[in-house]
Amino acid sequence: MFAYFLMSGFSAFAEDQEYHSIVHKIQNSENHEKLRCLSELTRKYKSSKASEIGPYLEQEIELAEKLGNDSILANAYISQGWVKSYLGNIDEGIMLYKKGLDLAKTNGQGEIQARANSMLGGAYTDIGDFEKGISYRLKAINYHENRGNLRETGRLHMNLGDVYMKSDQGNVREALVHFKIALEIFKFHNDSNKLSIIYLNLAEVYKVMADFSRVIGAYDTCRLYLRAIPEFSRYAGIAAFAEGQFRTEELGDVRGIPLLHKSVIINKTINNRKELTQPYTALASYYLRQEKYDSAEVYALRSLEISKEFKWLTYSVKNYEILARVNEQLQNFSQALKYQKLHGIAKDSLINKEKLQTVKNLQVRYETEQKNLEIQNLNVEAAQQDRVILLGIIIILAVLIILLLSINRWMVAKRKNKIINEQKEKLKALDKTKTKFFNNVAHELRTPLTLMSGHMESMLNERFGGLNDGQRKSVLVAKQNTSKLMELVSEILDLGKLESDKLVLNAKPIPVKSFLDRIFFTFESLAHQFEIQLSFDYKLPEDLVLEVDDNKLEKVLNNLIHNAIKFTPRGGKVSFVTFQNEKDDFVFKVEDTGPGIPESELKHIFERYFQASTNDTQGGTGIGLTIVNEFTKLHGGQVSVESELGKGSSFFVELPNHLEASAPVEELEVEEEIKIPNVPIVEGREYTILIVDDHKEMQQYISSIVAPHAKTIIANDGVEALDLLEKNKVDLITLDVMMPNMDGFKFLRNLRSNKAYAKIPTIMLTARSAEEDKLEALHIGVNDYLTKPFSQAELMARIANLLTNRIEREAETVEEAETSTNNDRDEKLLNDLRELVLTNLDNSDFGVKELAIEINISEKQLTRTLKKITGLTPLKFIREIKLNRAMELLRSKEYHTVAEVCYAVGFEKPGYFTRIFTERFGKKPSEYLG
Repeated sequence: MFAYFLMSGFSAFAEDQEYHSIVHKIQNSENHEKLRCLSELTRKYKSSKASEIGPYLEQEIELAEKLGNDSILANAYISQGWVKSYLGNIDEGIMLYKKGLDLAKTNGQGEIQARANSMLGGAYTDIGDFEKGISYRLKAINYHENRGNLRETGRLHMNLGDVYMKSDQGNVREALVHFKIALEIFKFHNDSNKLSIIYLNLAEVYKVMADFSRVIGAYDTCRLYLRAIPEFSRYAGIAAFAEGQFRTEELGDVRGIPLLHKSVIINKTINNRKELTQPYTALASYYLRQEKYDSAEVYALRSLEISKEFKWLTYSVKNYEILARVNEQLQNFSQALKYQKLHGIAKDSLINKEKLQTVKNLQVRYETEQKNLEIQNLNVEAAQQDRVILLGIIIILAVLIILLLSINRWMVAKRKNKIINEQKEKLKALDKTKTKFFNNVAHELRTPLTLMSGHMESMLNERFGGLNDGQRKSVLVAKQNTSKLMELVSEILDLGKLESDKLVLNAKPIPVKSFLDRIFFTFESLAHQFEIQLSFDYKLPEDLVLEVDDNKLEKVLNNLIHNAIKFTPRGGKVSFVTFQNEKDDFVFKVEDTGPGIPESELKHIFERYFQASTNDTQGGTGIGLTIVNEFTKLHGGQVSVESELGKGSSFFVELPNHLEASAPVEELEVEEEIKIPNVPIVEGREYTILIVDDHKEMQQYISSIVAPHAKTIIANDGVEALDLLEKNKVDLITLDVMMPNMDGFKFLRNLRSNKAYAKIPTIMLTARSAEEDKLEALHIGVNDYLTKPFSQAELMARIANLLTNRIEREAETVEEAETSTNNDRDEKLLNDLRELVLTNLDNSDFGVKELAIEINISEKQLTRTLKKITGLTPLKFIREIKLNRAMELLRSKEYHTVAEVCYAVGFEKPGYFTRIFTERFGKKPSEYLG
């Protein structure tokens, strides 16, 4: 503590020494050097020595005018305006700010213009003209935002949030928007000082919103950031007082008392005597409520002494009232009467001071407006004189008089329209500012997100050493959330493209029924997981083909169905219905039994960043429904909503009937199709495929794909599937994850632990696309993992590959009993080989020869071993690992082109890579990139 006092004293001494040193240089310098020193002095000490700096500012202005240095002159006007405003002369401060602004505009000095606009915003806020305060601050934000100056942008958003809090109605929602923008900026820059201030502001916002849990959370976070800066700081004292007062007065929480004492200690330590008044008064109020009158009197007297010293009438009034009540309770009636009279006098003085300040602010506003009106009146008077002369000349021409009156009425109407248009432009500017900021941040986030995802991928591939189960799970959760954040970034960038009209439709004919089936099946498992009844009623022609951008239409429907499931409570219903309305337009309706949306908010539901009040607990960005609306408009359609609180909501997407394609899909397809391998034909052999899924329509869908190539048998869950395996010889199994009685994971474990069924190839068909689900399935022993929605070609390609591998493996199998030791050895060998391929993934020269050398066996022995274990040649084995890694990269959206993915997994020719990838998975790699 002593060291801190010593350093504080030394710091103050050093500051005075530096101040006098610069003053000495000014007195002993000439022209340009003197001007430089004056500029340095006024810039550094205008706040700490406002009462002394005035004469130096006058010298600086005079010398800058003499030397023609417009940059220093404009800054000097602004600094002089700040000093005048600080000392209470706000109207003169505004005049000087405008003088500096005009000079900066004349010389094209954007940085100085932004500074002047920021100062004007603060000055107009101080006199209660919040509209101008907001307007000037937005101009400053726009300048710094366009130049990528995020720190200054963040500081100005903090100031703008403060303006909205102080405005006539206290616009806390708008204040919250700007505080959160500032929060993201200073989190990006890791600025603990600014972050602690923002969380103090957020606590005040949440107080107004009566969201007390968030108030406490904001104070907790504020304390975390304060630990990163010097312990004894002004903001630490303010934070301790604010939280202490909130806990004691709002929550009746005794834990607020240590915080108030902490505020006292901090303010004493930094010699901030004036701000001791607040915690002293709060402690006095608390002890009065607790009937500890002696303590209440002590703290009230301490606070009163300081408030009288600094003429802080607000706290004098409070302390006189506390002292009067304390003495009344102690039966010191003469003292109580004395303090009661002093309370009345102080209260009257405070009211008069507030009235005087209000009158002064109004006077400043009046005088400012009056100057503008005087200029307008001079113009009006001149116009009236001209009109009198003109009327004298053409007095007999009544028709011209009528014409002049008509022109006058037109001018009035035009002026009104101009005012309305200006207000519209202000709103558009604010919306554009938000979108531009989020767009800039989204672009900046893409690089760190890609790097984070890449490093987590390396950790999962054990390139940094092995991870235990807990660490692996944590990294998987982090990677999953990184992918979600990347999707959000993509949504924000889509929104930016829409605003700049850079987003276009890539329309092509699609068969509607199969397209909608794929989307619906995607959400089946999610609905099942949340115990929601999901139904699909298709009432359009079975062979309907529409000319649409399938990627964008899929995003529209995915967004609506996902929202419906998210906001519907367990046991509720979500229905997806398609039909044609009376205009023969095609309608896609998504209906839920969720909480509904208030009628007053329905007209805003598709606006950017808007969130319904009923959805606060679910989070979100307010972007999803905007994209739904804009993508629908791109197709020439419209989206609408009907809702009733407590009964649910219905969203309608209407597409015009002219989108119907006039020819079948086959006739319109122009791309050369890449051949998908068929099921291998073996003479005298008929394949049997077991379909394990609890959804009837999905069973029929898979069966219809497989039926032309193999016999199918169907099981509704894992228990039924095991029973069917005892009675049937099965060549391949498809299975879902979410099923009653026995889910897909448990069934797979049973399958792999039974020697009779262990080698049957399996494909998991599921809507669960999370990385941890896929890894669990692969760990248990699934051969392939396919997420919904999937195409028929994609499924058949994977079935054909698995059956081909099994036939080759059976042909190579040596007729001998394998022991568990051999199985373990084979598994270890496969893991080692897989790790070697992944380690050399980007090396296109790494092949079969190099792989054999690495494990110290011959190429022939490597071929025999792999054929026996996997049914694959070493070349196919290497290619299979590379293709699976390519699939992971495409799904994660880490790369933006097929060529990038091709080179990342060690292929040299993108055309060859595209062909073998499509043969393996049934879909082109470009389809995964969207």
